[in-house]
Amino acid sequence: MFRWLMVFLFGGVLGAAFGTALGFFLFPYVFPPPPAMDTLTAAEQGTLLAKGSFIQPNPNDPIHTGRGGVSVYSGTVFLHDDLESARVPTSTSIWCRLPRSAPASR
Repeated sequence: MFRWLMVFLFGGVLGAAFGTALGFFLFPYVFPPPPAMDTLTAAEQGTLLAKGSFIQPNPNDPIHTGRGGVSVYSGTVFLHDDLESARVPTSTSIWCRLPRSAPASR
């Protein structure tokens, strides 16, 4: 009886862990976010601090990939219309390379 209970609990814990991991992985595909249709208004455009483009730091990673432009203003980070991602549209794991420039004076 005790052994049966231990096997049952171990299977429950293992199944819950596997189910949670699978749920985290499949969530963006089952419930995709709405397409980004935001535009940058004149009020949001402050001083352009930097302009850059997204890069692919690891070519062997097919999930976290993307390319496109980004502009950094004093209060806003704006992703350009040419932004594209391979799988998950709102992946936060893509890297952005900004050109080196002198730090802004305060």
